[in-house]
Amino acid sequence: MSEASNKRVDNDSKNSGKKGGIKIPLIVAAAVLILIIILLAVLLPKCGKSPERPAGPAGSGEPALSGNTEQPGSDPSGNVDATPGNPVDATPGASIDATHFHTYGEWKTLSEPDCTNPGRRERTCKECGFVQTQDTSPLGHDGHNNECVRCGKKAAEPQVFAISDYINGDGLWITKYSGTNEPDLLIPDVVDGKPVVCIAGSAFEGDDTIVSVSLPDNVTQIGGFSFGYCPNLRMMHFGRNIMNQYTAGINGCPNVEFLTVEQGNPYLHSDGNCVIETGTKTMVLGCRNSIIPDDGSVLVINSYAFQTCYSITSLTVPSPVTRIETSAFSHCRNLASITIADSVTTIEYDAFRGCDALKEVRLPAHITRLENQLFESCVSLEEIAIPDGVEGIGSSCFESCAALKNVRIPGSVKEINNYAFKNCTSLESIKLPEGLRSLGAAFIGCTALKELAIPENVESLAASALYGCTALKNVTLPKKIDNIPRRFFADCASLEEIVIPEGVTTIDSGAFANCTALKTVTLPATLKYVSEEIFEECTSLATVNFGGTRAQWDALRWDESDDCLKKANVVCK
Repeated sequence: MSEASNKRVDNDSKNSGKKGGIKIPLIVAAAVLILIIILLAVLLPKCGKSPERPAGPAGSGEPALSGNTEQPGSDPSGNVDATPGNPVDATPGASIDATHFHTYGEWKTLSEPDCTNPGRRERTCKECGFVQTQDTSPLGHDGHNNECVRCGKKAAEPQVFAISDYINGDGLWITKYSGTNEPDLLIPDVVDGKPVVCIAGSAFEGDDTIVSVSLPDNVTQIGGFSFGYCPNLRMMHFGRNIMNQYTAGINGCPNVEFLTVEQGNPYLHSDGNCVIETGTKTMVLGCRNSIIPDDGSVLVINSYAFQTCYSITSLTVPSPVTRIETSAFSHCRNLASITIADSVTTIEYDAFRGCDALKEVRLPAHITRLENQLFESCVSLEEIAIPDGVEGIGSSCFESCAALKNVRIPGSVKEINNYAFKNCTSLESIKLPEGLRSLGAAFIGCTALKELAIPENVESLAASALYGCTALKNVTLPKKIDNIPRRFFADCASLEEIVIPEGVTTIDSGAFANCTALKTVTLPATLKYVSEEIFEECTSLATVNFGGTRAQWDALRWDESDDCLKKANVVCK
């Protein structure tokens, strides 16, 4: 073999060795990649965004990032950016069961409170490692003989109060406070040897100097708005003998952060900055930093418990709570999201009325009705998924929800009452369920609504039901109706054509008033009676198709003053 041939053989051998050496790291890299994929497949579904993750239990705890929270250094759920109370990967009409409810362990105390300074505690989700923290309420002053037994603070001097004999028994009551510029206020428990047993309604109302109030053990009752509208009030401490007559005492105080009851009170206790009536397991008062206990000590959220709590931004109502009462969260102006566990079966009227910032609501699966004014004037609410099983939507339930665009109404709904969606000015379309039987004047003032199909099972219509739906162009009416009620289509300024089904016998006054774009109307032969001014200001009306004969038409006795009808071409069979 020549020298040149030997060099070629040597070079080929070297190149072959290089190619063989490359295969080993490639195999190792592929094996590592496969191992990573397997690990991700095992770990991610447990608490994260995997579309195949089963719904969180209807059980206890809060959804991701609800309440005062901190996230751990590494969140295996992959859900650290979720909005409080927001179902994972939520889309309009998506399953309402997508929310992950954390399953927390026991609270761990990080720092103890004293009379004026809050403590801190935390707990960890057993499934995903999410850490929730909370500022616990200061202890407040435990007043005895006009002095705190814990820290020695003196009670306010009696001369700053108007005090008189209590009309309902032995003792004194405070009827007015003149103010001392003392932000940390300890109410005296004894004046001239007599116990102070009551704070009169409005006694401290509107005081802007008070930051914290401690009531002594002798005080058993406080009147309505006794501390109402105190803009800087942050902490309220109740003594050992206060009873549940006081719940309206701090109404209109938007910045309350801490609530506590002295230990040993036989009627009430506090937990998580919530005041709870022990015997009935009813939460009677909440505030900005409230975390509703999920240990079974709370089954009911009382009427007005959070009313006008302007500073709260998100909240979870956990299992095993079963009922939310009237106006419980009404006018919480900055409440942006709320998630309600499936254990809740009743939500009473007005519960969320006037929650201006509310955008996201996770409703429980087992409620059967949305009550009157439930979300009225929730002007930021953009979408709602009504759970399967709900049978009725109450009057004004979503009235004036100006941002509402997407509504999922399940097939279980049988009735929609008056004003249910009145003035929902962003609602462009809505699908009504086939099983719907009763439809009230639900869509008055829905100025963006473009089309509506009323299901065949609806047998009667309500007056003014579509009044002011200025964008409405397409309407399908059910065949079982026999009447078009008064002003039903009034001010539907974009409606160009309408077909009234066979079987309708009467049309009431102003039914089509101010339908200025209406060009063509088809009326049935079954029509027997028409009222006055049904085509008032229908200035574009060109053709009326009548299913009966000319004689039947003439027998209807049309209003002589209906100039728009006189100008139209009437076509009879």
